[in-house]
Amino acid sequence: MNIFFKHLLLYQIVIHLVSFCSYLLLNSKFITEMLLFFCGFALLASAMGQGCEQGWTEFQGSGKCYKGVNVFMTWEKANYTCVAKYDAELVSIHSIEENKFIYDLIKMDNIFAAWIGVSDIGRAPLDFAWADGSKFNFTNWNIKYNEPRFGCGGMGGKYVNGEWGSIECNEIEIPFVCQRVSKCNEGWSKDQATGSCFKILSDELSWEKAREQCMSIDQGSDLASIHTDQENEFVKKLLRENYTIPGVQGFWTGGNDLNDEGSWVWTDGSPVEFADWHNGQGKPTKNKDCIAMWKSFDYEWKDWQCKMTLPSVCKIENKK
Repeated sequence: MNIFFKHLLLYQIVIHLVSFCSYLLLNSKFITEMLLFFCGFALLASAMGQGCEQGWTEFQGSGKCYKGVNVFMTWEKANYTCVAKYDAELVSIHSIEENKFIYDLIKMDNIFAAWIGVSDIGRAPLDFAWADGSKFNFTNWNIKYNEPRFGCGGMGGKYVNGEWGSIECNEIEIPFVCQRVSKCNEGWSKDQATGSCFKILSDELSWEKAREQCMSIDQGSDLASIHTDQENEFVKKLLRENYTIPGVQGFWTGGNDLNDEGSWVWTDGSPVEFADWHNGQGKPTKNKDCIAMWKSFDYEWKDWQCKMTLPSVCKIENKK
């Protein structure tokens, strides 16, 4: 059973339970414990997916919120509206599951077709890209009609099963779907470019204890991995502007070479492919097996002894 149908089933259960609770409150003297059990479950279930604001729907695991806008516009006006009105972008789609989710979203709103974020605007003809700049690694063109032929993409709704058709960007007006990253939990900072959430912990701990602390504070949290220059600059800015703790030398990240000297990896086991080592750092050195962002190096990276105590950078990664 795919994610959408799990959510749909959960939604139906919640609706029935809420109705049941209302009935009990008005008409029944059932045992109090029974009432609390069912109503508590309904409230808990309804709280799931609250990373999105009202009127937006989250596709679990994507870190993104979606909104179908049933207003007729050209592709460029729709894209502008997503950005200017909703602080969002036209939707990008990266899997068949996500495509099915968007299709069911617009179908529920009785939208017959909707713009998605694919276009060749500013590029060679039919050299498609997503409006949000994410990797163009999935398509669902309707091949039966020799698609694509025009410069912008729309998804078929109620009668077309979510396949894509290419349309002249500024000659046709149809509804559209916007997306934006879901909110971080309170106390976390959102990297809008990736959708990942970061939090600085001020307790000075060894690397191992810092990791345990990160993993304990929120679901999916771990010592931070840093995969791009953009993400690195986001964390640096976070440290410079908000965490000038007196006397602190640096902050732990999840990078380490504990298992193989000189082979740096993140706590999830992925290799350290992007690096921001300070001069002379990152070379195989005995007992310096953990990566810290070092304050006196303007938060460039330093290999340091894992037993030493520092504050830490935690991360909940957006798994696209």
